[in-house]
Parts: sequence; C-alpha cells; structure tokens
Amino acid sequence: MALGARVPFIALSQAGESSNGLGNIVGFGTWSVPKFVGQSAMDLGLQLEVPTVSSEELGDAHFLLLPTVRVGWSESSWALSVTSGYSRVLDMGHSEHDGHHHHHAHGDGHEAPKSIVNPHAASELLLRGDVGAQWSIPPGVLHTGLRVDGVQSLDAGTETGPFAAAGPVIQLKTGKVVSEVAALLAFTGNNHYSNRAVARIHWVIPQ
Repeated sequence: MALGARVPFIALSQAGESSNGLGNIVGFGTWSVPKFVGQSAMDLGLQLEVPTVSSEELGDAHFLLLPTVRVGWSESSWALSVTSGYSRVLDMGHSEHDGHHHHHAHGDGHEAPKSIVNPHAASELLLRGDVGAQWSIPPGVLHTGLRVDGVQSLDAGTETGPFAAAGPVIQLKTGKVVSEVAALLAFTGNNHYSNRAVARIHWVIPQ
C-alpha cells in the first residue's frame, strides 16, 4: 500500500495571458493486488482533489473524488499499462466546470476562457494507456514510450463527445525518486486543451 499527495506548481498561458502558482493538491492511496496473474499486476487507487489553487485560472474550487483501477504487464525490456477511473465532483456549489464552457471578462471588452488545468465535467470516465520500452542504466531504469489519454463526460443532458490526446513520455526511476516528462497533443474535436507538457518528480518516503 502507498499513501501520498501530489502538489502541483503550474505555469499557464492562454488567450495571450500567463499565470503561475499552486494548483489543487491531490491526495492518493494505492493498494496492489497480491499474486496477480503471471507477469501482470493490478493496483486499486483512490484520489481526492482538494481546492488549494492560488488563482482561479489554475484550477477549479471544488473537491473531486477519483477511484482508479490499473492493470500492467511488463518484461525485462518493455511495459504496458491501462488505467481506468471514474471522477465525481463532490462540491457542486463551488464547481467552475459543469459541462459547459465558462468565461470571465477583461477590461478590453474581450473574454478569455477560465481554467483549462484539468478541465472536466461533474462526472467522467477516464482511460489512460502507456506502452514503451525500458532499459537498465547506471542511475536506474529508463522508460520511453507513448501515452494515450481519453475522457468521456457522463453529465446528463450534455452532448459532449469523447476527448483524446496522445504523445511521448519519458520516465527515469532512480532509487526512491521517479522523474517523468510527457507532452500530449489533442486529436479530437472536443478539446479540453490543444497541447500539454507535464513534468513530475515522485519521491517515495522510506518506511
């Protein structure tokens, strides 16, 4: 079992304006199913997003619950994993996204979209697939591959189609530290975003 939290620091550029600061902190827990089939593994997870954003452009002011199931297969030189999840906004009274696009006005008379950081409806199905090769190198294990993300809104009364994005991902595991960079490009008409670059550092605290 693993418990932890993700503390995101975000730099955002949209509609000719930029903003940066603290995003919503996400607490998480995962439990690995023991003695799963052969070379495969299964993890059950639960995430809770807490409204800690430093400005409205960097995230939504609500709580969100996300249970997940991850199944992975790996050999010495390759790895494949599929993660599915169901997200649900818990505090609809403070949600910035309700399946529609919201805007706020600026002094020049034009409008720019609000937060595009993890935009979502009140309830969604999520799917992520990762496949790639891995090598043992002197600092640790290097993984390079392709990531595909998919999202489908479950909000009643909406006709929002599925969203999908894909791109390369590079991950380096060294001892208790896992570093990851990824770049995703949307390829569906329903775009939560057009492109995204992500860098993460995951430190496992020794027990």
